[in-house]
Amino acid sequence: MEKKNEIKGRFIILCLKERQPKYDRVLAGLLHEIILVESMEPLVRFCIETPPSGVLIDMASGARIGSSEMAILDNLKVTWPIIRCNVSADGSVRVMHKELEKTPLLPQALDFIVQRVHNKEAKHLGARHIRINVRCRTRFQVPDDGNWRPGNVLNLSMGGAFILTHDPPQIGEPVLLEFLDLFDSPLKCSAKTAWVRRWEESDKLPGVGVAFQAETFEPGLKKALEDFLVKSFFKARTFFEI
Repeated sequence: MEKKNEIKGRFIILCLKERQPKYDRVLAGLLHEIILVESMEPLVRFCIETPPSGVLIDMASGARIGSSEMAILDNLKVTWPIIRCNVSADGSVRVMHKELEKTPLLPQALDFIVQRVHNKEAKHLGARHIRINVRCRTRFQVPDDGNWRPGNVLNLSMGGAFILTHDPPQIGEPVLLEFLDLFDSPLKCSAKTAWVRRWEESDKLPGVGVAFQAETFEPGLKKALEDFLVKSFFKARTFFEI
């Protein structure tokens, strides 16, 4: 019987197809959702679509895929961990996690990660969504105002965007967004103002961080945005903090 206090996580394991059977016995008994992928493209797509609890890389598979590809994952500035795992001679799977003193077994490591995220201990470490460096124009309005304000998008994810502007809305205010230059027609959606940085408050670029309300996306928009972000990821491979 499943324990009421168990928290289910979602993990993605990068593992070449011929090595995946080595994980079958261990993964079969896990509470967590496990997605096995054998290349970078589906891994990135899953991570962009919905941020996971963590990503695990089978060490033998990672060595064959190549260090240059693996380095991309290590520089994303996201809160969820990207860790290495290996199948031992006895068939157990051990994980290398810097916050655990010993090399733990896979089930123990996953439970630790999920509990840590649930307790929000990693909140300060970075963003959950993969943010892609983009350049496009946008305009936005606060519903009660009705006036369109211009801005420029500097990074974008499935969860939201950073907009360069000197005329930001107030934190917590809903906004209607219209993105230009991304597709043949403007991308429209609703969002909420998550945070604001004003010119006089910082030496970083002024602007507003908005969190999308995905339920307001027009039909097909989510898939189109996801495809755009995946393509941009592999084209630029550039990630930075705003």
